[in-house]
Amino acid sequence: MEIRRVSELGEDARKKIGDIFVAGFFQWLRYFSKDPEKLSCALAHMFRLETFYAAVENEEILGIAACTDGRTSSVRIQTKELRRNLGFVMGSFAGLQLKRELENRPYPFPLEPGTGSIEFVATDPRHLGRGVASAILRHIFSDTP
Repeated sequence: MEIRRVSELGEDARKKIGDIFVAGFFQWLRYFSKDPEKLSCALAHMFRLETFYAAVENEEILGIAACTDGRTSSVRIQTKELRRNLGFVMGSFAGLQLKRELENRPYPFPLEPGTGSIEFVATDPRHLGRGVASAILRHIFSDTP
């Protein structure tokens, strides 16, 4: 297993990241749709690939985590994409909620220069228990400024 920046894996990685994200956070996302596939398609646009790291084995993404400088969000919500995938009403509502919860949420403490933020740690359910998330976190702690 190797850890790579998702931006190195290309745009095709978005769908897989969406699948893993939805699997990891479905209990909070299911309000917008009970269909994980629909949610994954709706959310695939939002990931800023340069902030995400992935555990990769045999070209398969096993897990993800985002690491930011604490000032830049790891996601960018586009309500238009949510509406396209979830319908006008639910997509509009999801846009408002997700922007507030994921993109614009303030930290409960002041961020000092050089402070980082690790977000959205999730593992593909088929690879739980293999140390995927731990490997990603170790990489982030040792290889990022």
